[in-house]
Parts: sequence; structure tokens; C-alpha cells
Amino acid sequence: TDKVFSIGGGGFMKKEDKPLLDKFIAEDNFEELKQDKEFFIDMLVYELGNHEYSYTRDLEDTLDACDITQEQLENDERIREYFNEGLDKFKRLEKLDEYEEEE
Repeated sequence: TDKVFSIGGGGFMKKEDKPLLDKFIAEDNFEELKQDKEFFIDMLVYELGNHEYSYTRDLEDTLDACDITQEQLENDERIREYFNEGLDKFKRLEKLDEYEEEE
């Protein structure tokens, strides 16, 4: 269709939203976005799933994908708080998935 375009990696966006993507890329505001608690937690939950934390219990790839260092996790109270909330949320969702599989 002529209403969407590819953003690579199998992703698509509505053409009408392209200015938002351009603005995001131009501003490179990832660090700013990570200040938002909801964004941070959602990002972490997504990346934990994306890097199969359920199986590996290894956080290294998730931290890399989220651009978080071990030092930041240990020394930045806000990051540690958001990280722990995101990890708790992931584990709750993980248990919900296991419950649904049993039924």
C-alpha cells in the first residue's frame, strides 16, 4: 500500500508519521527518553524478552541494548529503581505466560 513505508528490519510505519521518525533521529534523544520511567521500564521489559532472559538469566545483552553500564546500574539510584521495577514487571509477565501455557 502507498500509506506505509519500510523502516528496515521488517518494520513499517505510516507515511504520515515519517516526520516523527525524522525528528526522533535528528534529535537523538534516547538519553532523554530513558529519563521517563514508563519508557525505561517498557524498554527494559522488551529487551529482556528480546535477549531471552527467561532462558539465559544473563543481563549483559539487555544492558548493552539499553545502553546501560554495570557501573550505572550499581551507582545511579534512579536507574537501579527503574531497572528493578522493569525486571519485576518482566518476571510477573513471565509467570503469566507460564500459567497460560499450563491451561
